[in-house]
Amino acid sequence: MKPVDWPQGRMVNKLMSAFLALQAVLWLLTPQKPFFAGLFLGGLVGLYNIHYLARRLRLLEAYASSGSGRRPGSGMVNRFLMAVAPLLIAVRFPGWIDWRAVLIGLPAGLVAVLLVEFWDVRKNAASDGKG
Repeated sequence: MKPVDWPQGRMVNKLMSAFLALQAVLWLLTPQKPFFAGLFLGGLVGLYNIHYLARRLRLLEAYASSGSGRRPGSGMVNRFLMAVAPLLIAVRFPGWIDWRAVLIGLPAGLVAVLLVEFWDVRKNAASDGKG
């Protein structure tokens, strides 16, 4: 069975790569190194969580179409633990990573998905001539 195709996934990867590259450059060029290190770490874990959720949804889709075997979960515990891990690292090394910046960077992957989806909906609505 062919997995669900999500062409916007490439755009999300490009957007998040640009975000992470910007954070790395700002970390190199500015004196606020702990803040930008926290943004980078939070964004990296946010991107991981988006990819993990997409993989789990593909597994759920495969289960729904075949109807056999044990139903896979959505991996909620794993995603929660991955969100806590950079916070623990930031608390352990407060001089290197700012925990508040980690909290700001964690939802960056979700924001990227929302931006790409809104852009795609607007593009499709404009091409259909319905608004």
